[in-house]
Parts: sequence; C-alpha cells; structure tokens
Amino acid sequence: MKRDVRPSAVSDLVARFLGESEGLPKKAREALALKVFAAFEKIGKPVTDRALPVYFRTGVLTLEVNESAWLTELSFLKPELLQRINGALGKEAVKDIRLR
Repeated sequence: MKRDVRPSAVSDLVARFLGESEGLPKKAREALALKVFAAFEKIGKPVTDRALPVYFRTGVLTLEVNESAWLTELSFLKPELLQRINGALGKEAVKDIRLR
C-alpha cells in the first residue's frame, strides 16, 4: 500500500505540539495558539529575531531564546511582552511567558 505523502499545513504542525488546555475543543485551541504566535510576531525586531514561540498551553506561552543575554533581557521585559501580546489579541489569553 502506497502512503500519501503530502506537505503538512503549518497549523497542523503547530497543533501536533499543542496539548490539552482549558477544556477548549481541539480546533479552538489550535486557532488560539496560532493567534498568540501571530500576536507575538507583531512585537517585531529585535525581540522576534532572538526568540521563537514554541508552545502555548493553558495560558502559558513558551519562547525559545537563542542567547543567554536575551534570556535575561526578556525576563525583565515579560510584563511589557504580556501586555503587548494580549493587546494585539484583544483579550487576556496569555497569563505567563516561559523562557528557555
């Protein structure tokens, strides 16, 4: 039997990494995570050059930071990042940011 090998949609790849959160249906969790990732991208450079959103679960956005100096800098900027992301979303969806 030949397998159907087609490229995966980005939303499908992101959804694979999303876990159960807040009792939302799977499609709603996927949509919310994509909106959070897009809101993060609106922050702009230099933050988006140094950090990449990798997970969003139960209100916690996890960012992978490429340099230890930026890890420290972003830890100080957490309140501002939360405000800007939630402002772009129009609601308080992100409760905390984890940096790694």
